[in-house]
Amino acid sequence: MTPLLTSRTAFTTASPWVIALAFVALLMLIATVCYPFGYDQAVFSTAGEMIRRGAVPYRDFLDTKPPIIFYIYAAALGIFGHHEWSPHALDILYQCAAAFYFFRILRREFSRDISLIAVSLTLILYAGSGFWMTAQAESFAILPSLLLADATMRAVEVPTKANYYGLLAGAAAVMLLLLKFTFVFGAIAAIAFVFWFAQMESKPKWRFAVGFLMSSLLLAAASVIALWRMDALERFLQSLAWLSGYAAIIPAQHSLIEEIFLVFPERVVYSMSISFLVLAAWGVAGWIRGKDRAPLPTLLLLTFLFQLFGILVERKIEFPYQYTRALWAITPFMALGLTELIRKLVKLGKSSRIGIILWVVCVPCVLLLSPLPRIFTQSIPWTRIALEHDDAAAEVQRRIPDYFSEEDRQVANYLRSTMKASDQLFFWGNDVAIYFFAHKLPSTICLTATPLRTAFTPPEWKATLLHQLADAPPKYFVVEFGDARPYITGSVQDSYQALLAWPELNTFLQNDYVNDTTFRHFHIFSRVIAR
Repeated sequence: MTPLLTSRTAFTTASPWVIALAFVALLMLIATVCYPFGYDQAVFSTAGEMIRRGAVPYRDFLDTKPPIIFYIYAAALGIFGHHEWSPHALDILYQCAAAFYFFRILRREFSRDISLIAVSLTLILYAGSGFWMTAQAESFAILPSLLLADATMRAVEVPTKANYYGLLAGAAAVMLLLLKFTFVFGAIAAIAFVFWFAQMESKPKWRFAVGFLMSSLLLAAASVIALWRMDALERFLQSLAWLSGYAAIIPAQHSLIEEIFLVFPERVVYSMSISFLVLAAWGVAGWIRGKDRAPLPTLLLLTFLFQLFGILVERKIEFPYQYTRALWAITPFMALGLTELIRKLVKLGKSSRIGIILWVVCVPCVLLLSPLPRIFTQSIPWTRIALEHDDAAAEVQRRIPDYFSEEDRQVANYLRSTMKASDQLFFWGNDVAIYFFAHKLPSTICLTATPLRTAFTPPEWKATLLHQLADAPPKYFVVEFGDARPYITGSVQDSYQALLAWPELNTFLQNDYVNDTTFRHFHIFSRVIAR
């Protein structure tokens, strides 16, 4: 297939500046190995260590995510060891594989430069999003998303194998579903493309749909059976009901209308910067005006829009990492806009003084006034901190005061100095990194306190926790305070207040434990021998 817009907006071979951009993208991606834990990475790492020791999600610990992310983290820690950088090391390899695959897909319809620019911008936007935003479930969604897009495109190109490619697309859809339920909107985009936009006869469309349905149902059924055999199905189904309550929580400072029409557009712009958004819009407009109606750009644009809609459905639109699921699909249009902009600037610079003025004055001003410097320099301070062996946790807490990263380490170091190898630890709060850095694992279903603190928590979960604590009382009981998260729990109470409001758990603590010490936002209680 002829590369899209090759003769008009792209170069026939890779240009030096495009290669330089790809090199910058790779350096930025490699630098993410220096990123510290965010809240989610700490949760996933602790759960990953539990899985490495035989734990099963939902049966042995509770969290709000589908199970695959925990197994990915278990693999990272198994390969690279018990380090804060291990998940990022695996993520770097994963993103490199995804970038190569994305490039191969794009080269079927785009020029070499457009493809390489798009892949580079994907990596730059990802690595430049910051330490909190990487190695998330959204990060690992890119490979199954690419498989879904590739299988869909090949079904259009080779209709005689539409059923086979439908099977692959269905498998990719289930992988996305097991990473996060709302990723399924990528699969909806693929089906919509095949039935309403692809130039295919009716029979291949239905063969694709049947193959898609068969593989997705079989794999979904296999997942359910696996959960049932591991005695985790009942609690998994309860977690689905819990998630419906969680999704209904809207931050108190915004109404639903404000969330959709003010916060959501602002977050979309923030995730890619106004500069890249303008380039993407320019690229889309140029593609719409052009005579070439290649199918891949249509599928990419549909995927971008449907995945954005999935964020709205999830109703957690304030979290910037959510947008990673969609941004990769819009970067080819950014690449089209960027090459068109450079072509016009080069032409103006050769033909008039206005072009020279644009290059010398306007372009640097646009770069300085846009969020691009924030994106391109995101990894620099963390790399410096790592090279100079400074305290990254202290810098995290300085930037995000309500995430007690430095205190996590202080509490963990204290516990490591006082606990024996056989001593157990129970943590009640949000910042679960204490387990990871203390080299301890939860001995109850409580990973973080969040699932057990809401008004819609199943009573059985609380009963199970109390029973596990009574059967094997831990040596230390750590409680976090000042960690209220109304947008997660639907309550203004912090973890300590929630404990005091739970009579049975409070009684357990008061009867068997005394205050050992307090580290700023963490009470540490030690168990006393019953009289």
